[in-house]
Amino acid sequence: MNPEDPSSEFLFSTELVDYQSSEGRRHRNHRHPQFFQLTFVTAGEGLHYVGDAAPPLVPGGLYLVAPQTAHACSGRGLRGRLCHFSPDLLSYELRLRLHQTYYFTRFPAESWPLITGLFDHLAKPASPSLVKTLLQSLLTLLLESGYAEAGPMVEKSNHHLAQGFLALARVHYATERRVSWYAAQLHCSTNHLGTCVRAQIQRPPGQYLRELALEDARNRLLQETTTVSTIADELGFRDVDYFWRFFKKHVGVTPLDYRNGQKDPRKVQTGAT
Repeated sequence: MNPEDPSSEFLFSTELVDYQSSEGRRHRNHRHPQFFQLTFVTAGEGLHYVGDAAPPLVPGGLYLVAPQTAHACSGRGLRGRLCHFSPDLLSYELRLRLHQTYYFTRFPAESWPLITGLFDHLAKPASPSLVKTLLQSLLTLLLESGYAEAGPMVEKSNHHLAQGFLALARVHYATERRVSWYAAQLHCSTNHLGTCVRAQIQRPPGQYLRELALEDARNRLLQETTTVSTIADELGFRDVDYFWRFFKKHVGVTPLDYRNGQKDPRKVQTGAT
């Protein structure tokens, strides 16, 4: 696990012992470009500053800060557990769910031994599969707890919303190309999602979905003997005529001509030999 490599599976877990800011003052804002920070407080008190919010650091509080999120804290006598980890340690499904910049859940005292035990296991040498299972358990507790308080407290990260859309699109483009559906899955407005995606990939989400469908159609036409009608159906087009028009509009030739090797006339160089 190499912290210098953003694509590696990195984990650092330790005990938080008597953390105290000077005279209760707020420490300066900082961020972790490549890692999540997960903190569990068992004693002490303070404030956690994330964006415009400042939720309390209290015993029983479990806090998750996403990569690139500026945050700071102040407190006295804080104790508990602290963990930094890379997104690569999370399952695809869990990464999709973690689209906010910040989460805070407070657990009742009877749950504390379970949570501290999971952190303590993370601090010991373990196989990658066990590490992933332990993280999955902690984050599932955080996301599914009935004590969750901080979901709406902090603005969603535009970057994470865009990444959530891209991940969802690669899975569902063949059956769902309505941008409003993706916005609903990510709990944001269609307009806001469009703004986030355009900032990330320099084109609107609808265009990206069409590009995925076209790329899949091209590959199927060249690599399979499946009929054009079947390809259209499997890619979610309402009828083969609509698929035919869609393909010719964007590619320049009909699906059959493309399968037979005809080039897009718009890309043929005049005078070429």
